[in-house]
Amino acid sequence: MFTNREGLVRDVVVGGHVGLNDHEMIEFSILGDARKGVSKTTTMDFWRANFGLFRTLVERVPWETVLKGKGVQEGWTFFKKEVLKAQEQAIPMCGKTNHWRRRPVWLNRELLLGLRKKRRVYHLWKKRQATQEEYRDLVRSCREEIRKAKAQLELNLATVVRDNKKCFYKYINNKKRAKENIHPLLDADGNIATKDEEKAEVLNAFFASVFNSETSYPQGTQPPELEDRDGEQNIPPIIQEETVNDLLRHLDTHKSMGPDGIHPREMKELAEGLPRHSPSFISSPGKQGRSQRTGGLPM
Repeated sequence: MFTNREGLVRDVVVGGHVGLNDHEMIEFSILGDARKGVSKTTTMDFWRANFGLFRTLVERVPWETVLKGKGVQEGWTFFKKEVLKAQEQAIPMCGKTNHWRRRPVWLNRELLLGLRKKRRVYHLWKKRQATQEEYRDLVRSCREEIRKAKAQLELNLATVVRDNKKCFYKYINNKKRAKENIHPLLDADGNIATKDEEKAEVLNAFFASVFNSETSYPQGTQPPELEDRDGEQNIPPIIQEETVNDLLRHLDTHKSMGPDGIHPREMKELAEGLPRHSPSFISSPGKQGRSQRTGGLPM
């Protein structure tokens, strides 16, 4: 008997023959988790978020006064602290639902009420308190509404696939019967990584190696603003408020947050309010416009 993982089976016993066949039966026990683990991961619930309160809390800070005389790193640290403080008050947290407890994406409130009504009529039919025709009519109606809801959902996902790729591929992957896992990886030292944590470290080291320590751009490339211009490469770039505001307005809100804990949705909500405050680490040219560690914007 071959298994793809050690300790997967036990109590292997070779039994008797099946009827007059010369093949022998094999009995064994499969070791597996009988209970699914409950995820304790929490995420921000933007459906219940109060972005008006969030913007008010951020705008209430006197940025001109508190950021005066601060360097880029100190100013960014203070800005991040205030944004995270406003985030705790305006955006509630919710637990991530398990795959088995999650409702289908196409199941809206009207369909849910229709399915509950069908279940009630079914029990009434079994008790001879409703006719079979009434139950069959509800079954046909629910089946038709479910078909329309699925078709409308797939049409919406295909329409906005350019702006929201994550939801599109999430829906496609949920349709797959077999889940694909990452195969063992080989790290820089030649060791084989088999555990999920080891694979994550190998992938993280590979992606980090693409970027050098001087800039946040891939090796061998430079942004057009920092290219050599007849010996003017030592002149610090000027970062304008309009440029930063335009970048904030075009952030992809479906992306995950970075290590700073600030979600792109929050920064996009603050796009109209930040230029009025003109934080020094965004609007000031020279060394305050660039990060002292990476040479890029703290954003």
